[in-house]
Amino acid sequence: MTAGKKHPKLTQILWTIACWATGIVILMMFVLGLMLVWSPKTGTDPGSFANRNPVGTIAIGLLLLAVATATLVVTMNRWARALPGLLAAATLNGLISLVQGHVINLPSKPISRVDALVATLLFLGSTVLSALAFKGRSLSFIDRLALLGVVSSLAWGVLRDSITFAAVSTFLCLLFAWVYSRVRNPPSHDPRSESETRVARLS
Repeated sequence: MTAGKKHPKLTQILWTIACWATGIVILMMFVLGLMLVWSPKTGTDPGSFANRNPVGTIAIGLLLLAVATATLVVTMNRWARALPGLLAAATLNGLISLVQGHVINLPSKPISRVDALVATLLFLGSTVLSALAFKGRSLSFIDRLALLGVVSSLAWGVLRDSITFAAVSTFLCLLFAWVYSRVRNPPSHDPRSESETRVARLS
């Protein structure tokens, strides 16, 4: 009996680990795709593959972006629920950068305290927005565009070593999705329920 109860829990843990690992691989593909598409324009080493074969490099990058984007769209309903945890980790990274004065794990990349503070606060706001914006409803087309914008913002921030850009653009994408959902689906106020509540309070 005990072994039978533990088996589903172990399977769930392994499945969760596999999902996170797959998500990390997809994000790496997305970042690598952006890097390959962008690299021929950024003046890389003259002897590199990107400079010798710019068309092929861009084609590979576009293929990686296409595969990663398609996977993100198909699995969006699942990873959107894990987004608050990812952004909470980004908030922690911003806080560490604020204390250390440089990009986390990159002492050669200094960051001003103001930029680190702004990024930390924006990532914190994004964490809250991501937990509220998509709660209790199916994802709309605008939601999916906003979530793709979040992934693009984080990937571009990693590629350009700009935590501030990633924080600002991520916050704006999520804020847009939240405002749009509030405008399209305003909270309903049932007059009958309000009157019943008043009667219950009086009694």
